[in-house]
Amino acid sequence: MQEYKEYIPCSYQDILNDGTSLGLQLITCRPKKQKETTYPQYNCVGRFEKLRLLSHYCISHYLDIIPAKHNETYLLCETYEKTLPEILTTLDEKKGIRLLQDIIEAYDYLHQHNIIVGYLNTSNIYYTNTNIGKLGNYALYHLSQSNKYFTCAFKFPTIAPEVLLNRNHSCSVESDIYSLGMLYIIIHMQFIPSKKQYISWVMALFELSSHCKECINCQQHNCEEFTHKVDELNKLYFDKETHLNPLLTSCVCPIPTIRPTISMLLENKIFSERRPIIQPQDKELLELLNFSYNAPKYFMTRREVLHEMCYLKLLNTDIPKKYIEIMGKVYGEMAKYPIFNLERFVSIERDVSAEEVQNDFTIYSISVEDIINPSIVIDKELDGYVKSEGNQIENTSSSEKLPFFVNILTQQFSTCPVTDVVRYHRLYHAYFRFLSRYAAENPNLVGTIVHKVERVAQSFVPEFLRLPVWMLFLGIDVNLAYKRYNERSKSVPLIISSNDIDEDTRVIVEDVNRAFSTVPIIANEVTRSQLKRVLFSFLRSGEEYCQGIHSVCAVFLSLSFNEAICSECLHRFEADFVRQYSPENFRIYFIRLCQLLSFHGPKVAPTMSSRVIENSTAIRWFLPLLSLSMKLSSIYQLWDWVLQSPKFAKFMFFLLAYILSCEPMILEYNDPFDLILHFNKVEFDQADVIEQCTSQFNNLISTSPISYTENHISPSHPSRSTPYASLANQAIDESSMVVVPLLDQSDLQFTMYNTSSLYVDMRPESTYHTLAPKSLRVIFNKPEDVVSEVSSALRGFDDVYPAFVVLISDWDETNDVDISTIYLQMMTVADSLVKNGFSHICMSAVPFHSLHRQFFTENEVVKTEQDDHDEDVV
Repeated sequence: MQEYKEYIPCSYQDILNDGTSLGLQLITCRPKKQKETTYPQYNCVGRFEKLRLLSHYCISHYLDIIPAKHNETYLLCETYEKTLPEILTTLDEKKGIRLLQDIIEAYDYLHQHNIIVGYLNTSNIYYTNTNIGKLGNYALYHLSQSNKYFTCAFKFPTIAPEVLLNRNHSCSVESDIYSLGMLYIIIHMQFIPSKKQYISWVMALFELSSHCKECINCQQHNCEEFTHKVDELNKLYFDKETHLNPLLTSCVCPIPTIRPTISMLLENKIFSERRPIIQPQDKELLELLNFSYNAPKYFMTRREVLHEMCYLKLLNTDIPKKYIEIMGKVYGEMAKYPIFNLERFVSIERDVSAEEVQNDFTIYSISVEDIINPSIVIDKELDGYVKSEGNQIENTSSSEKLPFFVNILTQQFSTCPVTDVVRYHRLYHAYFRFLSRYAAENPNLVGTIVHKVERVAQSFVPEFLRLPVWMLFLGIDVNLAYKRYNERSKSVPLIISSNDIDEDTRVIVEDVNRAFSTVPIIANEVTRSQLKRVLFSFLRSGEEYCQGIHSVCAVFLSLSFNEAICSECLHRFEADFVRQYSPENFRIYFIRLCQLLSFHGPKVAPTMSSRVIENSTAIRWFLPLLSLSMKLSSIYQLWDWVLQSPKFAKFMFFLLAYILSCEPMILEYNDPFDLILHFNKVEFDQADVIEQCTSQFNNLISTSPISYTENHISPSHPSRSTPYASLANQAIDESSMVVVPLLDQSDLQFTMYNTSSLYVDMRPESTYHTLAPKSLRVIFNKPEDVVSEVSSALRGFDDVYPAFVVLISDWDETNDVDISTIYLQMMTVADSLVKNGFSHICMSAVPFHSLHRQFFTENEVVKTEQDDHDEDVV
């Protein structure tokens, strides 16, 4: 059969009428064993992706899986207040048979998708307000991969005897059939046996094995004698009179191979017509912004509606213990809490006004102030920003208006308060839907707020906001993403087998298999298949595949686990920063690549010698500097190779120094893979290689935040290197402050620091000398005063946030003590600015007086204030 082709369009009101609630359950995965190559928790995350795609009338849909710390994982699913034990005695014969048929149809649907339910708990059979039976909590056995990653708890009244006697309690399709037979008996008796009663009943049932082996009627699933004997067992052990149906009774046959199939059960005359499969209408709009790819998306399934209403994403977040009452028991019934009463929904293809956006937040029961840090007061600059855009706004349509609301949204909120899990997914969807709508409505207008979001993204982006912020950066239209991916992936099978691999795609399979050893969060079979499909579609859409590009694709996939969005992000990234690459857009490429690296997050960041590479460390400087001498198609491979290197992070700089020292030879390589092979043959410990790149290495290491030791390569750079290196290494070792880049004269003059940057002159003495072009004069008295003044100035930029903020001071180049003192002052200010959420902070390694002629002019005042001596300063 074709997978994932059953769709059930649904509305919010349908869900509310059904009495739907949310269920949250905790499972604890086993810790990783030393010899295992992957993590059990991440395997569960990957296996869960298949469950996202399931949509059927008779199953309780799984909405999300939330990996937390300490191997704890939370499952968010659809659930209901009414369960089978509560309504069992109120069911008449007709409703009981209809309920049984619903559960059998659910089993049939799951078996068609190769999912074995395993352990059936009667408390996980729900009954909706519209009289539909639903199977819930059916995925634990699938997620655990037959109890491999965690142990599932089984329930005695429905467990098959062969499972009970098996040491590993492994389940099969036949054991699921047995559970359905026991469910039929329970519904017919209107009684749930105890553990003791059931074990006695099963032991007596085993005595009928010899009869079933020899009886032809039992093998044809129509044995009146076997049915009569089961009726007698029910009377003896359960004290219940029963008159069972022979076909349904044959499900509890003690011999698994004699049990009927589900298709046979559904053909039984006692059952009515199956629940209808409603096909989507062609003109239905795509309204959902956050779901997994499974088909052309012009409609919504029931699961997707639920996902939209209660999405929860808390990677790397410990859920507070005081909210444990809504988490449910480890293996028991799920804890339930009411679903949100959504009164309406606005399609993203409609015009969006400020009032509609505000209504969205009202629906989610949060206010605008909930999004920002309560300690931050919205200052008067916001009013100025709105007024400065006034002329443009007046001449635009309602869909192009930039409401005051967006300014509040994009203010710095470096510490989003964690209140409870409900607020997190409300916040996620409100923010996500708003940004995505604006990106779709008017991509050009979005650019006016990106610089504010960039400041947040560079410093701190909560896990649940990383994907929408990236989509905003790249201008992703959700509707187009799914439509385009549907076209790109038409010729790509759902499951890529060896028959689908040719000479062109073989390298993709090899790269993907290798990638999972370095990015553990996607180290599972499901996301492995997703990554292959995205890369196959990328190649077959006419793009050029570079070996190593899978590393970039894996990052986007780890943010969304969504093929369509991952594919669109990859295509946009390629179009903007590879095919259209030029020295003129080097600065913006640098910023975007830093953002991509920072979005790895601590759970997916690769490690080198047990050091986690995070936002602004080694790779951040490796790629931009390398791109000055190599084309980007070659950088992909080097990036991928370096990520897997077992050596110290310092080795990347040594490698870069070697690359820069033999640039003419490197440019002769047409195939990047040959270049990697060349590097593999180089003995970097040899004296001639060290001598060849010593100068380049010292130049790089002096401006990098990476610590180094004196006994490796002694610094021979100008005198400024030693005091800076000493302070930087001490800060890194003690984790006392953030180390920002140190820029020499060539960096300031010839590289990326141009008129779009802001130069902060923080010399301690008063002066009339000013900076050109864009500058800020701050007299250094106390670090906190400088930070406050610079922060206010940065928040006041209305046009665009500076490309880089460069701190400049003056010192005696012959006095190491003076150099260290001034460096420490600048490092203290830079550290505070970075921790307050401002990005692109750098320090000048050249004193003011040495740069006077190149960068400064007399009395060219940019901004004037009065100091204590009534002198004009900038």
